[in-house]
Amino acid sequence: MNYQHPTKETEALRQELQQLQRAHSALKDSFNKSVQRCEQVEADYHQSQQKYQLLSTNSLEVIWTLGLEHQYTYISPSIYELRGLSPEEAMAETLEATVTAESYQLLRSTLLQCQQETGPLRIEVEQYHKNGQLIWVELYLKAQQNKQGELIGFVGNSRNITLRKQSEQATQQLAERFETLVAKAPIGIYVLGLNASQKIEFKYVSDRWCEIHQITREEVMSDISCINKRINQADQESFISMNKEAIRQKKRFVWEGRMRSGDEERWFRIESVPIALENGEYQWYGAAKDITLRKQSENALRESEVRLRELNAQKDKFFSIIAHDLMGPFNGILGFSELLVAQINEKDYEGIDEYAAMIEQSSKQSVELLRNLLEWSRAQTGRLEFKPVPLDLNNLITENTRLFDVIAAQKSITIVQDAPATLQAFADPQMIRTVLRNLVSNAIKFTHPGGQGQITVNAYQDAADIVICVRDNGVGISSNRQQKLFRIDENDSTPGTKQETGTGLGLILCKEFIEQHQGRIWIDSQEGSGATFYFSLPRKHSPPQTK
Repeated sequence: MNYQHPTKETEALRQELQQLQRAHSALKDSFNKSVQRCEQVEADYHQSQQKYQLLSTNSLEVIWTLGLEHQYTYISPSIYELRGLSPEEAMAETLEATVTAESYQLLRSTLLQCQQETGPLRIEVEQYHKNGQLIWVELYLKAQQNKQGELIGFVGNSRNITLRKQSEQATQQLAERFETLVAKAPIGIYVLGLNASQKIEFKYVSDRWCEIHQITREEVMSDISCINKRINQADQESFISMNKEAIRQKKRFVWEGRMRSGDEERWFRIESVPIALENGEYQWYGAAKDITLRKQSENALRESEVRLRELNAQKDKFFSIIAHDLMGPFNGILGFSELLVAQINEKDYEGIDEYAAMIEQSSKQSVELLRNLLEWSRAQTGRLEFKPVPLDLNNLITENTRLFDVIAAQKSITIVQDAPATLQAFADPQMIRTVLRNLVSNAIKFTHPGGQGQITVNAYQDAADIVICVRDNGVGISSNRQQKLFRIDENDSTPGTKQETGTGLGLILCKEFIEQHQGRIWIDSQEGSGATFYFSLPRKHSPPQTK
């Protein structure tokens, strides 16, 4: 065989053939890799589809998709648990038929909104169950787009929230009932708690609470100290200290005190109990009640009790006077009268003037006692009419001191009058006569006879009132006895310097008459140094002081 040297054309063909062989090999490798990638993608797709099917099949929530016309394109088997339907039955329904009209409008507007949002949207709708009942369903919806960003449908999931909604509705109903109860209750409800600075503040106050305190909700919620400023100054210390103790010891708080409400001061009872929250903090749930009427009733009851004791004491005093003090002078009159008659019958006139004087003294004593008894009785039963008039005190004092000239002379006692001639008061003449008569009579009774005794009756005007005083230089009154002088429940009658007797009723009558004039009566005395009784009268007309 003859060997021929390759030509240039042959060499070029050979090289071209080699290049084709290499290209074929590379193409074959690329094809094989593409086939492998396709097979892997297909396997991954099937695996992903299986996982999705498994997830949607076993999920408690219903997963579904919608087409552009809002028709169902897929519904997971969990639809049976939600609505009692198979996926096929559910997909045969229109979207509008599955929900109430109101929910359908909400669903449509949300689907439109989804097209503008990148994330899912949440809504709650009422959906029909297969048995015809309505159930509450929570929906999450999201728009689906292809790689070109074009809308291709919607995907969503649903879950049953009927029990939660029923619980919410029950809670809302309870809250509404609570608010109704709070609104109609006669007490104000409030809640206190600690703020971020660990300072106490109001968390809630009811309308009634604001009403009884005459304060706005905005004012008290922004500044709790505005309540403390309304508390009566005398009650503030107890309120603050009890509050601090309740907060520190986490215990019940109860307080009663006075607080300004609007333009007046009223009594309140405030009570609260601590309740622990889940975070470990405490809040105080409390009630405030206006107890002004109760306090007024309690005060009236106490005053009634005091008055009842006074009436019992007056009754006892009255019977004591009748049984003892009034019978004494009458027994004396009867006894001396019998002796006087016996001596006259025997024509024995020696000493009958003494018997007559004793009868006269006992008679005057009885008359004075009877007069006081009658006036006191009329005052107690409201039958003594109060008739104040402009009164010339100088003439009134002169008129009443002259009544005692004879009695004073019997004990060698001088009565001195010192009152301005033009001094006037606005008073009841009869009552003031009774007061003067009793005070001068007592001064004579407790002043020593023998020429050194002196009684001074004077009157003067101070800044607001007219003051009249009756002063003697007699035995005086101890401080212990002074505390009993004007009390009906104390028996503080002592014999005079000549063993004159009394009942103590006169000073009690004086006190009542002066108090009706809205004046006052008092004493200045030391035992052994005489006594001065003062009483004040108004210069101008003022309403009588009633019990």
